[in-house]
Amino acid sequence: MGELLGMGKELKSRQCVYQDSYVQIDLWRHSASVADKEVHLTPIEWKLLTMFTRFPGVALSYEAIWVEVWAVEYPSLDLLKWHLSLLRKHLNFVVEGPIVTVRGYGYRYDPHWRPE
Repeated sequence: MGELLGMGKELKSRQCVYQDSYVQIDLWRHSASVADKEVHLTPIEWKLLTMFTRFPGVALSYEAIWVEVWAVEYPSLDLLKWHLSLLRKHLNFVVEGPIVTVRGYGYRYDPHWRPE
């Protein structure tokens, strides 16, 4: 039992939080906040958001996003766009917010984005 408690303390001490000027993610608690308000995400929205915040500023291709989130071949750009639009609405991003469309390629997460 002592080993289990020790392991829990060690895991808790690891960096499990992402934070920028607008979004905060706590991987340990599996929670996300936007502008200091907690939001409840679907499993797909959670995977998308955590993926973007793992690669801030990097343009990710549609295929790379698809494989990372769904772990299968890339069958539908429309489905990816639909889930992304739901995530943007869920997080109250106006127009694009920090998730920027890279036309003809994919998306990029801008950690320096701030609402106007």
